[in-house]
Amino acid sequence: MNAGSYLLYQLLHCDVEELQVVAYVIAEQKFFFDKTAKTVTKYSAASNIVDILDELSDRGVKGYIIHDVALKGRQPPAGLPCEGWGMIVVTSPNTNNYESWAEQMGAEQIIINCPDESDVKAMCIWKEHNGQVEEEAGEEADYWKKVNGRMDKVGPLLRCVFNQRKYKSRIYSCEGKVKSMNIFDTHYYSILGTNEVCVVIATSLTKL
Repeated sequence: MNAGSYLLYQLLHCDVEELQVVAYVIAEQKFFFDKTAKTVTKYSAASNIVDILDELSDRGVKGYIIHDVALKGRQPPAGLPCEGWGMIVVTSPNTNNYESWAEQMGAEQIIINCPDESDVKAMCIWKEHNGQVEEEAGEEADYWKKVNGRMDKVGPLLRCVFNQRKYKSRIYSCEGKVKSMNIFDTHYYSILGTNEVCVVIATSLTKL
């Protein structure tokens, strides 16, 4: 569950007359969803996405591009979006992932906050109603209580709180990060939530 896949789901359900193709790019992987033919094509990492989309645009095909920056510092190609197509870039706040492309394109910034407790509780009710809970969680008397307990540990990260394996993986990852912290890391994280200011020359945030 993340912004990229949610946007893809919504675009695939748009009127096919208004939007015939959705291009979904994540890291080096490129997927093209042809809504008219109801097919999905995966292109190789070596393929040139700009050339592919320009050809579709020249033929009058209407589409939308989702570019998920999964690799740090890997900005979208300067030739995107192609003429007549819309585009959204999904990224962490790390400006190295989008800044020069955004300035060139005049892109607007949209900030998505994490869901609050009431949002996640509503999702639990919806998942229970549609039979989409984990097998082991389905046997629990209170599914929300289990998910809420995970939120106390890892925060409202949807990809983690609804999946036991990903939840445990996140816990192990955090424990590993704490064990590998140096003096600078300790100082930086110790002042979060306070009025102190920590000057950071280069910031690299992990996408959650």
